[in-house]
Amino acid sequence: MMNTLRYRAKTFLKFVLWAVVISFILSIFVTWGMKGQFDKGHPDAVAKVYDSYITYQDFGLVWRNRLQALYDEGIKITEEKEKEIKKQILDDMIDNYLQLNHAKKLNINATDEEVSQAIMSVEAFYDNKGNFDKNRYLSFLYNNKLKPEEFEEDQRKSIILAKLKNFYRSTVKISDDELVSYFLKRHRSIKTNYVYFNYLDHLKEINIDEEKMKDYYAMNKKEFEKPERVKASHILIRADLSPTSPTGLSEEAAESFAKKILTQIKAGEDFATLAKKYSADPGSKDKGGDLGWFEKGQMIPEFEKIAFSLEKGKVSDVFKTQFGYHIVKVTDRDDGFKPSYDKVKNDILKKLQKNEGMKMMLDNALKFKEKLDNGIPFEKAASELKCVVKSTDFFTYESKISEIKSDNFKEIIFDLNENEPSQVVEGENGYYFFIITSSKKAKFDEDKFKKEYDELLERLRSMKFNQIYSDLLSSLKKHAKVEIYWDNI
Repeated sequence: MMNTLRYRAKTFLKFVLWAVVISFILSIFVTWGMKGQFDKGHPDAVAKVYDSYITYQDFGLVWRNRLQALYDEGIKITEEKEKEIKKQILDDMIDNYLQLNHAKKLNINATDEEVSQAIMSVEAFYDNKGNFDKNRYLSFLYNNKLKPEEFEEDQRKSIILAKLKNFYRSTVKISDDELVSYFLKRHRSIKTNYVYFNYLDHLKEINIDEEKMKDYYAMNKKEFEKPERVKASHILIRADLSPTSPTGLSEEAAESFAKKILTQIKAGEDFATLAKKYSADPGSKDKGGDLGWFEKGQMIPEFEKIAFSLEKGKVSDVFKTQFGYHIVKVTDRDDGFKPSYDKVKNDILKKLQKNEGMKMMLDNALKFKEKLDNGIPFEKAASELKCVVKSTDFFTYESKISEIKSDNFKEIIFDLNENEPSQVVEGENGYYFFIITSSKKAKFDEDKFKKEYDELLERLRSMKFNQIYSDLLSSLKKHAKVEIYWDNI
């Protein structure tokens, strides 16, 4: 019942619909765009794949929609970031074209029925009764300037891409010996060297002016607001004359019983005790009717109206909703907070410093990676970039390494071989690179192996698939002789 009371407000539905359209707008033209023949260097072309071209018109559609999405999120981008996003868009368009072309050669396609099922799976197109609403679907597309045939074709291509990946995933074979070796690898003790590009070490280099801070505040006020909320408990009495009803109360009897309980509360009896004894809400009954904290928009309107009208410690009269007769007690209130710029400027400064600092550190980390990719040894690359190389003691996957501020670094580095540098690893305030300098073998634990078998199998299969698919894309690009016209982007 508690979960039922917490209904999804209209604004949430709008968010779901917008999320759907953003998702498809950004992908529709990624899998399109291959036009007829143009001369090499044609001003309308941004790339050539095999003998076909990606036009600037189709590239521009994706870029403008991506830009709108960023704007709607209140994100301003630099010229450098714009180049990075455009490159990623073009890479995606090329990759998708190559994959679709390869799938066609393998006779992988999608039926009309599969396309229909994909569209039918979008919850935003269902009415309140859980039925697919065709008019809602068509109206949604019309309002967002999407043609049904375009939307449906995009679904077809998405299904084909998924089938292509599943085809190659099915080719991955893992032997028991491989799985045992992987188990031992994940459970060994390792010692690492690492470098950490921490933006807190470069705060003096990060300049955030007042104008930028005010712009951020103007576009992100809600981020700093604390909405009004209440903490409340309730007692629910329901009418139910069905043969299996534990109460057998009519509407009149249920209302009368609720009023009787209210009289007991006013006489000084404990609200929580009465809730545990009489409330028909299984979600809160055992907690003395406690619903916890909630904001406006999380409860049904008539319940919310009463709860937010009460002062702390006050109890409502009996009132009715679609669920029955309620008595509400507000146990705490929080009036919320709408801060002025001056009150949050320090928070904004720290946030923008981190945003800019993380970008700066990523750039530095990528320079380090470039040196590693060019065969420069880990310590020498660090020296050339004036990075401090630090070391850990031996540790296992289960160990706590307090000096490393990263949530997932162990997930990454325990898949590395000795003397193999890691990729970029995101940390709390920057980016890491690791290299295993020494390791100690683990003893095989059959019980633990059986317990982790499925997880290890899926993880190793995923790693193998990612490598196979990455090699496939590299091969397709090589044979397609992809040309990119950067001056046209």
